Parts: sequence; C-alpha cells; structure tokens
Amino acid sequence: MAMDIIRVAGLDGYAGLVESMGGSAFDLQRLHSFAGTGNESAERYYRFHDVFGLLERTADVLNARDFGLRLAERQGLNILGALGLAMRNAPTVRSAHQKAERFIRYHSPAIRVGVEPLPGGEFELISFDILRPDALRDASRQTFELSIGLTFRNLKTLADGLCRPRAIWFQHEPLSTLARYRDLFGITPSFRKERSGIVVSRNDLDRPIAGNDTLVREIAEHYLIEKCPVTRDTITDEVTRIVAMVMRERDCSQAEAAELLGLKPRTLQRRLTDENTNFETIRDGVRATMARELLRSTNLSLTTISERLCYAEPSTFTRSCRRWFGQSPRDFRRAATQTASGSVAGM
Repeated sequence: MAMDIIRVAGLDGYAGLVESMGGSAFDLQRLHSFAGTGNESAERYYRFHDVFGLLERTADVLNARDFGLRLAERQGLNILGALGLAMRNAPTVRSAHQKAERFIRYHSPAIRVGVEPLPGGEFELISFDILRPDALRDASRQTFELSIGLTFRNLKTLADGLCRPRAIWFQHEPLSTLARYRDLFGITPSFRKERSGIVVSRNDLDRPIAGNDTLVREIAEHYLIEKCPVTRDTITDEVTRIVAMVMRERDCSQAEAAELLGLKPRTLQRRLTDENTNFETIRDGVRATMARELLRSTNLSLTTISERLCYAEPSTFTRSCRRWFGQSPRDFRRAATQTASGSVAGM
C-alpha cells in the first residue's frame, strides 16, 4: 500500500460545509484532482498531498482560516470506518487509542498516532503526526487542525463527555483567533510546540467506555487485520524512536540504544547496516529534527539549543545547521519567524 494516501471518508462533510459557506465544492475539488461524483466508496483512497492542498485552498477561497476546525465539528468516529468501530467498542479510552496506534494505517499509512507518558507521570500525550516532507509543513496546517479537532471530539465521545483535556498542542502558529479555538476545545491551545496532540490525565485515559461490545470489537479487529496486517517496525524505526526519547534528557550512545533494545552493540550495528544506515546517521537525523523545532518553536538561545542537542561546541551546531538547512541557525530562525509573523498578520 502506498504511503501518501488517505481514505475518502477523511473528507466526509467537506462538500456540505463548503456549500453552506457559499462556495462550490465541485470546482475546488476539481482543481486538486478530485474528479469524483461525491458518491465514492469510503474505502477508496485520495492522495494525502492533494487533501493538504484542497483544505488550504478552500480556507483561502472562503476566507475561513478556521476551515479545518469547522470540518472537524462535522466529523466523528464514523469516518474511521472499521477502526472507529473497534475504538468505540474498546474497554477503555486508553485501549481505544492503542487500537488507533496499531491500525491507523487502515485510514492512512502516512499518519502516526500514539499515547505517550509525559514527565511526572500524571499526564499523557495523545500524539498526532503526518509523515510528510518538511517543505509541506506549512501546507498541512488545515489538515492538522482538522485532525486534532477530530481527535478531541472522538475523545469526548469515547469518554461520554467526562474527559477534560489539560492542553492542546499545535506545531504551527495560530490560524484563527484564540477565542475560536476556545470555542471548540474549551481551553486555549499552545502553539509552536515540538509536538502536536492532546494532553490528558492518566485517569481520563483509563475511563471505561460505556456500552462497549466485545463481539463487535473482535469482528472489527479481524477485518482490520485482514486489511492491514500488523508489521514490525524496522530496527531503524526503533532506534530513531529511542534516540529521540533519550535525547530529550541527555546524549544517546549506540551502546545505550543497544541496551534499551536488548541487543549487543555489534548486533545493532550489523542490523542497521543490513538496512543501509548506521547509528550516527540516525542520531544526526534526530538532531536535525530537534534543531528545526527548537529554532522555530522556542526562544532558547543558540548556545542553549546547542547544549540541548549535546554538541560540545556551538560552532559544531552551526556547521550542522548549514549542512541540514543550508543556513546558519540564526538565519534559519529569522526566516521561520518572518514566515510565522506574516501568517499571523494575515489573520
């Protein structure tokens, strides 16, 4: 299955919303290679990048910077098909999101979701991300707002309205007024974060789901397994995840990564070689991702960021930035700030 696709159901409610706002859904969809009649099977797929472009253009044409949020208000668990059915019939809110983590590839192989503990142990992050080139980051903001809005609504549905998110995180700058976000989420989100997702308490995640049906869940899971058999992550994926986790606190060595994976360092090195990579390449990629987010999303000094990335000297960080981004850290931050300021000024 190709990575850059999403089920047609991901745009449920789009045409009705556009028409209600005085636009032409047919004309907008035609501009982005959506040649359907509006009666396509929900099990068909669109190219995800076409969806990015469609939502961004629609927001511009209709002068509705909250278009993604509006569409989220028209969607629910049902757009996830069999996955939504499995989630609705899971025993707890946590297990519902674990099923999403396991089977989200059924809805789109490009989406990554998960439930991750936060420092302190009291709260956890329901994370959301889309695998996409960095060049498409700004072109996916409406899609992220739709997705986080939908995740929020699904969370409330699963918990029968009793779950109270403690924070909403977006990686981009605000697209709408803060009041508009509060209208949907009940709280003011945090923007320009390193991650996107919803912060909830452990107790809320462990809430039972009322009326869940074991038989229905098992039937839905059987269907999902047939549609997208569970595959193991590559060793590259596992090492990347471990390095990113450890480097939030300290540097990560190959020996430590091997220990956390229950492998000997030479075994880890051999398995990475089999996948045409090595530990230093993976750590360099994690550093690049961290640098990009810290430069864009924080006001930390360049020296502090260099230390966070575990460089011995700021000059080494500067050389790495030039290699990653073709710019010094200062120039990269200035360009990112100017882009964000221009977007906010246009609201």
